[in-house]
Parts: sequence; structure tokens; C-alpha cells
Amino acid sequence: MAEHMMDDATPNFICPACGHFCATTWGDVDLWDEFPGLAYMSGQVLIDVRRHNPLMTLCLHPDGSGSYGGAEAGVPKATSRTVLLTPDEAAELLEASEPYVPEGVHIKEVEDAVWRVMAGLIAENAFFSVEPQTRPEDFLWLYDRLAALPASSPQADIYAAGDPTLRRLQDLVMELLGGDGRLEELLADALAAEEQTVFTPQDLQALLDTPYMRGDG
Repeated sequence: MAEHMMDDATPNFICPACGHFCATTWGDVDLWDEFPGLAYMSGQVLIDVRRHNPLMTLCLHPDGSGSYGGAEAGVPKATSRTVLLTPDEAAELLEASEPYVPEGVHIKEVEDAVWRVMAGLIAENAFFSVEPQTRPEDFLWLYDRLAALPASSPQADIYAAGDPTLRRLQDLVMELLGGDGRLEELLADALAAEEQTVFTPQDLQALLDTPYMRGDG
């Protein structure tokens, strides 16, 4: 839909990392230190660190969206929206979800993506648990991916338990994240002070190696 809408217009911004495009430019943005979604993406980076996965590129866009890993995947990340559901409706989503794994995607990639999405949701919620009725689209995505995992996957029984809150997964993610918001602070500082909007794996590692992140100061 977005690509069709831009057919007759030139986007004012194209991300040099992931290719995301939008009409807003950085010149239109004033609140460099209050970027939406920064907590979500910092949670995704942090869970990769905790699970000893390779770091990927993190990029921020002037329309308030962002992407972690979009540069490597070549797929722009859309801005999410919040729709409220009742707990019963959330349970119905879990029951109706269908297994889905994109063609050519390795099961390990699906598992990693599940951890990242949940980590982003929890970090965005100040490291508290998240209710599916507040983020139904994200939870439906999680249900579909978990349902597609083979029985040999450690995450397969999380879906099989039939709990729409995915409490076991949330508990595991919260334990690994440990309520650590320091990376979000460092990213916000780099954005505000240096107007840095693309963080390569090397950039992220440099932030992770700072005395503040390492607990040395």
C-alpha cells in the first residue's frame, strides 16, 4: 500500500541502511531526545546480546519508525499501531492463528525473531509484562510464528500451552533483559548529541563496550 501511494511522488527521505522511505525529513523533527520506538529497538538489540547472537544494524527514521536488522534483511519495517482487545478476543486470536514461516527462512531465524519482538514489547513497557489485548497485532504475529515451530524447538511448547499471554516467554525475556535501560539511554544520547540515526553492528558494540554499559562507571 505504501509503495503504491508513493508511485506518483518522490519520498523526501530514504533510509540509507534499510531503504525505508517517507514524506517526513529529519528537518521536520525537533524532539531528538524523545524518539518513539527507541525503547522497543534497544530491547531487541539487548536480547540479541544476552542470547549471544550477532548484532545487526539499527536505523531510525524521521516518521518515528525504525528497524533493527532491516538493513541485513532488506525489508523496511512499518510503524506499528495499537488496537485494544478484550482478553477473550486475545484468546480467540491464539486459537485461530495459523502456522507461518516465510519460504527459505531457517527455524533459528524464526526463534530469534520471536525473542526480539517480545523483548521489544517488554522494553517498551518499562520492562513489565505485556497484555496481548494492548498489542494484538504483535501477539498475533508471535502466535503464528510459534505455531509454525517444530516440536524440537524449545519455544514450541510455549505455544502448545495455549496461554494467550505467552507468560513463559515473557518471563524468560524479562529475566534476560534484567530491566536494563542503559542502552536506550546511550542511543538517545547519540541521537540527541550527534544526530546519529544509523548504528552499525560496530557502532552498537562500541556503545555496549562503554564503561557505563559494562558497569564500570
